[in-house]
Order: sequence, then C-alpha cells, then structure tokens
Amino acid sequence: MMFTEKTIDQSIPRQSSHEQVPLLLSVPQAARLLGVGLTLCWEMVHGGQLPSVRLGRRVLVPRHAVERLAYAAETAPQH
Repeated sequence: MMFTEKTIDQSIPRQSSHEQVPLLLSVPQAARLLGVGLTLCWEMVHGGQLPSVRLGRRVLVPRHAVERLAYAAETAPQH
C-alpha cells in the first residue's frame, strides 16, 4: 500500500492572520497579542483602557480593541 505525502500547502487552507484570531479574546490571549503581562492587561481592562465584554463568567476583549490599542502605541510620538 502506497501513501502519498501531503505538503503543508495542500492540507491547510490559507487564511489571513486576521481570520485566525477570534473576534473576542480572553484576557490572557489579549495580553499575549499585546506583548504585556497578564496583570497589566487585567489592570487595563479594569481601568477602562482596554474595552471588554462579559459573557457569563468570562471577561472577553474585542479583537478590534487590541488592534486599535496596538496601532495607537505604534503611531504615538516617541519621547
């Protein structure tokens, strides 16, 4: 019996990185994407600097809020 090898390109459909990130992120996921610690990310959520929604017991951060914060940091004047 012969098996043919599939290359990665054949077996995994191509998606943009934007499609791979869910619309709502957990606070640890948001912290990883922003490159900050979990404690700082929670402080930002509680302080209102990072918008969040509560679904049941979960606190989730909209992906667009993380992207907007990252973009704002990128375009802020350097001191």
